[in-house]
Amino acid sequence: GGKILQVVGATTDTQVNVTNTDWTDTSLTCTINSVLADSKVLIMVDQVIHLEKSATSHSGGMRLLRGSTSIHNPLTTTDGNPYEISMDWRNGSMDRVSYILRQPLTVLDASPDTGSNTYKTQIRQYDSASSARIRAQFDSGTYNSTSNIILFEVAA
Repeated sequence: GGKILQVVGATTDTQVNVTNTDWTDTSLTCTINSVLADSKVLIMVDQVIHLEKSATSHSGGMRLLRGSTSIHNPLTTTDGNPYEISMDWRNGSMDRVSYILRQPLTVLDASPDTGSNTYKTQIRQYDSASSARIRAQFDSGTYNSTSNIILFEVAA
């Protein structure tokens, strides 16, 4: 067991800008076909995320879906707001925070569907007050970025 049967991958550099608090597709998606009944799928993600807000703190999160089913959820508050990616400025005053990172994620999907499976990432911010936003694949004209996803079918 554990033999790699196939590997597929995808990239995107399309910027996605989110100003609300809805889970939103990042445009990073990949499909693996011909998955055997007893196989697992190892998913490796390298997602560029930018958080920005006219305040002293902001947070958000990323989740991974197989089709429409979430197979990895970020850390959340008791009321369901994501805070897995967080930034705070506690010394002095600041009127705006901005944070860019590469969010890595590795998940083993132990029960993929037989046949074709499509995986994608979504992002969501904690709140939308004070001109808050979360972006995937930040592109400011000066900076640009690419996110990646790789899928490995692993034999049982």
